Amino acid sequence: MQRARHAAARAGVEVEDDVVTLVSWAFDLEGLGEETVDAGDVEHLVDALQAVPGVHARVIYPDARAWVSAPSEIPRERLTAIFAQFGLTATPTPATRRRVAQLEQTRHARVRRNRRPVRRSAGEERALQRARREGWLRAAAREDAEAERRNNGAPASATVAHAVNRGRLGESRDVLYTARGLITTPRLVTALVLTIPVLLLSLVTGWQFDYWQWVTLALSLPVVTWCAWPFHRALAGGVRRGATALDGASSIAVSAAFVWSLGALLFTDAGRPGWLSESGFFTPPMFGGSGPDIFLDVACGMTTLLLVGRRWSIQSRSSLVEELAAARPDLHSEVTIAQRRRHPNDPEGERLPLGEVNVGDDIVLTPGQLVPVDGMVVGGSGVIVASVLSAARGPDHGHGEGHTHMHGHGLGHHRHTTPTYQVSVGGHVGAGDRVESGTLKVRVRRTGHATRIAAVERWVAQVNRRQNDAVMLSTRSASWLIVVSCFLAVVSFLGWWWFTGNPTGAFATGLAVLACVAPPALALSSALALRLGTEAGARHGLLLRDGGVMRRLESTDTLIFNRVGTLTASDMVVESVKALPGNDKDLLLRVAASLVADSPHPAARAIVRAARSIPHAPGDTAVPRRVPVTSAKVTAGGDFVATCTLPVDGPEGRRRERHVNARLWRPCTVGDLDEPLASLASAQGTPIIVAIGGVDRGVITLHDPVKEDAAEAVDGIEGLGIETMMISRDIYPVARRFADSVGISRVLAGIAPGRKARTVRTVHTQGNTVTMVGDESVSAALRVADVGVLVSGTVPLEPDRDGDEIDRGVDVVVLRKDVRAIEELLALARRVCRIIDRNILFAWGYNAVAVVGALTGVLHPLGATVAMLAASLVIEAMSNLAARPVEF
Repeated sequence: MQRARHAAARAGVEVEDDVVTLVSWAFDLEGLGEETVDAGDVEHLVDALQAVPGVHARVIYPDARAWVSAPSEIPRERLTAIFAQFGLTATPTPATRRRVAQLEQTRHARVRRNRRPVRRSAGEERALQRARREGWLRAAAREDAEAERRNNGAPASATVAHAVNRGRLGESRDVLYTARGLITTPRLVTALVLTIPVLLLSLVTGWQFDYWQWVTLALSLPVVTWCAWPFHRALAGGVRRGATALDGASSIAVSAAFVWSLGALLFTDAGRPGWLSESGFFTPPMFGGSGPDIFLDVACGMTTLLLVGRRWSIQSRSSLVEELAAARPDLHSEVTIAQRRRHPNDPEGERLPLGEVNVGDDIVLTPGQLVPVDGMVVGGSGVIVASVLSAARGPDHGHGEGHTHMHGHGLGHHRHTTPTYQVSVGGHVGAGDRVESGTLKVRVRRTGHATRIAAVERWVAQVNRRQNDAVMLSTRSASWLIVVSCFLAVVSFLGWWWFTGNPTGAFATGLAVLACVAPPALALSSALALRLGTEAGARHGLLLRDGGVMRRLESTDTLIFNRVGTLTASDMVVESVKALPGNDKDLLLRVAASLVADSPHPAARAIVRAARSIPHAPGDTAVPRRVPVTSAKVTAGGDFVATCTLPVDGPEGRRRERHVNARLWRPCTVGDLDEPLASLASAQGTPIIVAIGGVDRGVITLHDPVKEDAAEAVDGIEGLGIETMMISRDIYPVARRFADSVGISRVLAGIAPGRKARTVRTVHTQGNTVTMVGDESVSAALRVADVGVLVSGTVPLEPDRDGDEIDRGVDVVVLRKDVRAIEELLALARRVCRIIDRNILFAWGYNAVAVVGALTGVLHPLGATVAMLAASLVIEAMSNLAARPVEF
């Protein structure tokens, strides 16, 4: 049945699952609250209803109403009969009757055709047609078997349209020279087994017997046809689409060598008994004999070497998308929901599919279980084996001091380590983690597509799709090399034949030209390093929107930090409260707390905490415990204003209430303040001015704890030759003092939030390449910078209306809280760009030298194949350096 559903989905038909349809009933109860049925019987009534399989019930005693969720197969009469057993008359509400009637009308519409046509790319359409030819059920069965083998025997939970959507989901199926699925082990083994005797018979004259050449022809036939089929298929597909495949030259060379050899055997002395080959091992074409010769060793050797090289490339490349997909929880798996037990005999938890778990539910996790949600630990403690993302964020998301087998959490750690961290109540776990020891109760914060691991998987998939577009451009550029090599091969053949009169040697030179060119090396010179670099960043909490961001980061000469959210920790504290003469500092603090009580800003939370900690003696009426406020609002400049009620001394010593305007504001410059308030605001941390009745009464200074690695990270960034700046709303003396504590060169002080984007643009217009680092509060400034780096912290990555993550103006998302991540990002970009430049130089240099060597007749065709394959492997090996740790 499941395979039939897969087939129907690929055909564009939606089939509803055979799941139990639940009907929600709302009953008005008559008789509830009377002598026959009191509040004590409600619990027994609920138990009787829930004794029916699949039924969940809740009775609201004051409203005399019952809410029942039951499978659609259970008739209403069965439910009302249970109510009748308790002396109640249950009548469905009008809304319930309408809902049930609509459900009955659509109950039998099980299968429906998609109204909108399904748009598929050319690759998806080919996969669809291939699946149709092979048979829907057989194709689905093969996919299930392959997925089960990948999961080490575990049942596969593949998506319905896996084969059709393979490219769309962002798997790292690079735009490669051949279909990677055709580079199979049987082909490679067959080619090796048949090529070895062909090479020995062709190159060792003493082993050549009568009709040995016909034996090698028979051995070569499966190699140049079935084993080389991936390359021939790529060539044919490229010609059909109007673009030559990257392995097209190799396919032409293999076919030409075989056809030449067959013609030589049929029409020359090479086919006669006793004929011996005159070519030696890697003998240059112009130094060989002048008689007829066959090139079956070249055809088989080239095919086998290509298969070996492509197979090695496939197995050596890792895919972050595949790792994230493997760590993604299965929505059909069941989890235990913790429940309150009304009776000692009630079960402690209920098993539900993960797809039915809601935010706010508490789930129970046991050792060995995969964490299926993002959540907070509310019970128990244990050790967690971190996923790729949790390892990148480090142990800071646990509670207390997390411990891990990695020392730190930067790019200096290899991805094959297995980090762990300790969590207890108050700690956080993420989807994809695994419980190593201990039993945990986790409160769900995000589930399904909203989890961080799912969001990052979507992000990386989008990056891979953009990179695939770039690969297609480089593929078309590299294909011109194939056209040029074919032209040079023909010219070389005709030229050497006319010059020497030796068609065999002339053909060998042309064959060497075709074999030596390495368009794959040229195509992969930038694309592979970019993909590995972006995946290396994502593995360590640095999400780049596309490979082009690498170049802009590499050319960055100015980096601007927004102070709040990047250089400071999230917990601000009130450092001091200073009141002008005639004012009470405790009253000022409580007025300020009342103004910002509803704000989630760290400064507001710090003020509220400080106000709550003020001791209050019984009977003290001078400073009220709570200051009532009305008409509270936040102005465009970020000021908090409201009308507050304060006690004042009236005639005859009586206290009365007075309504006054209050304002909480931050100065941008020292000139905004009069003495002595200006001196008080400049002396310590971030100043917040409290004004009551239109008069400034005092200043509250806040202390922002600096992140521990901020100074070291800023020093490292300066060491890269990048000028650092800090943009802040604080007055200059305060901002300068903070910048000096971390070593930042320049300060842009007194910049209100609405002016930060304009300030960043001004720095850019001075000829600087600007990277702006900040949180969500400065998103406008991130957009106008050359590179916008968003420090997300715990903000979920949600797709926007166009399907992209976060904001289009954000080029990099940093999932970590340490400032060292910014230094690692810049170092990663510079290293990747160096690798790309080196790869491009090597690829063009090799192709030029190899073609010259082949044209001069000193390069044997088989030696040219080895050189071509070696060049491609060197490019891959150098590109793999992009995925290695960044060393400081």
